[in-house]
Amino acid sequence: MQRPFITAIVTGAGLGTRMGHMKNKMLIEIDGGRVLQRTLRALHRSGVIDAYVVVVKEDILPTVKQDILPQVFGENFSRVCVCLGGATRQDSVKEGLKHLPPETDYIAVHDGARPFIAPAVVKRCLARLLKGDVDGTICVLPMKDTIKFVNEAGIIENTPNRAHLFGAQTPQMFKKKALLEAYEKAIWEEIPITDDAQMVEIFGGRVATVEGDEANIKITTPMDLLFGERILTEREDLDE
Repeated sequence: MQRPFITAIVTGAGLGTRMGHMKNKMLIEIDGGRVLQRTLRALHRSGVIDAYVVVVKEDILPTVKQDILPQVFGENFSRVCVCLGGATRQDSVKEGLKHLPPETDYIAVHDGARPFIAPAVVKRCLARLLKGDVDGTICVLPMKDTIKFVNEAGIIENTPNRAHLFGAQTPQMFKKKALLEAYEKAIWEEIPITDDAQMVEIFGGRVATVEGDEANIKITTPMDLLFGERILTEREDLDE
């Protein structure tokens, strides 16, 4: 049986306002490697991604094309497309979907700001999707903290059962047809979403979960950079 063709949409067009840097956070270095560079290299090392659509802001487009891509893929990056993102993450993924290679079977959407994705997690997402009984898979971790539902007045209204609460990570991997149809419907109905699995769920798709990784943090604040440096010292499977 021929392995399906998998395209990764890597989103890196966010504003990064919580980082407090003047520099685009995709270009911030962690232990000598830029965030986006580490993210792409980690996905590439999984061995299951066949093509990439990298969605970025215009200010870093030349650097990505001329510097980061050659460092990650050498001179052989014909299967990498770089495009401009939109105002929101949803808009950026929508732009990325326009550039999928026609032979794409599955789509993996991954945050460009998650540079510590382990190859094993990518493979777990694919293995679960290949079972054929779901439209998508995402990696998750059980919540450690107690979650409170708080109203506009700052008053706690209820406390959900933590046993059924999980934090979603990326990559989130989907059958091509399921994700394209969900985006088309969401755009038509103007439904805002926070992640791609939510969109597939809203329109009746089945999304399974696999075990995530505590090291798979999203670089959002300066403190995350410190965590990232510590992760690299302790996890040999994540270093370049």
